[in-house]
Amino acid sequence: MSSTSRDWMYNRLDNGYVRIEFTTKVKEFISFAKQHCPTYQSERKIRCPCNFKKCRLVLYLDFETVEYHICKYGFVPGYHCWYEHGENGDEGPQNFYQMDSHIDDADVGGYDPTPYREMLHNVAGPSFNWNHVEESPNPQARQLYDMIDASREQLWPGCETMKTLSEIARLLAIKS
Repeated sequence: MSSTSRDWMYNRLDNGYVRIEFTTKVKEFISFAKQHCPTYQSERKIRCPCNFKKCRLVLYLDFETVEYHICKYGFVPGYHCWYEHGENGDEGPQNFYQMDSHIDDADVGGYDPTPYREMLHNVAGPSFNWNHVEESPNPQARQLYDMIDASREQLWPGCETMKTLSEIARLLAIKS
């Protein structure tokens, strides 16, 4: 696709309704990304180029969600060359985080991911397996994990209501 004929990307609404031409062209974009994007070939996910402030070419999502996001929020400004979706061109990545967005937190509608997990997913990519971490934690982190595990221990075998940490805290409160 030619990056010069991309005026449709920023002509999404007509009297508050999404244009039919826009939805047709979004389907063409998704088709292009499916054919050219390496992450779709391996993981069935692509970077979401919508203007929602949590996406903006950062999150990897399935193509149905990407299509929905683009129709709802529009494309991130200035994304005429689809370099994140397999297109070669002389335009490179831009800093989309400094661009103004007309979408505010009220439009999010219950979106509440764990920010650290999301951040790691964005850095590692969609092929990162959360359940298979080969590296063991360093000694300081291991101590923290051991303390967290100990806080979840039952006070005695079969006790479901009281945990060791809660009882120690209660005894310390009584003592002070």
